Amino acid sequence: MFRLVAILLMVAALAGCTASGQPIPRSAVIQIADKQYYGELQNARTENRRITDELATARERLSVRVDPSSCSSMSTTAGAASMDDEVGARADLHPATAAGVFGVAGRADECQVKLRGLQEWVQLVVAP
Repeated sequence: MFRLVAILLMVAALAGCTASGQPIPRSAVIQIADKQYYGELQNARTENRRITDELATARERLSVRVDPSSCSSMSTTAGAASMDDEVGARADLHPATAAGVFGVAGRADECQVKLRGLQEWVQLVVAP
């Protein structure tokens, strides 16, 4: 809901007025955009920390596909590494490795939010 209100206020600001016909200061629109993207960034960070913690403590697992021919001791029985006709062999990553891999992806998500916020800020600042 906050995002919709923020977008409507930004559209009104770009049009140059509020519903009452009063101009909206550009600084107010920029402040609204800043709050919106800061909130999105905080949400992404919180979710990334939660998932990273769950992977690191092994409450969640991250598995990858592996080539069974590259693993001489690969078993075809069910378990952490097993054969499946539809997806091939899979192996669970060590919890610390899984958390590290997800951490990289999580930082990429955070960078995407930062980039969108920066792009919108530039558009608002240089808009005629």
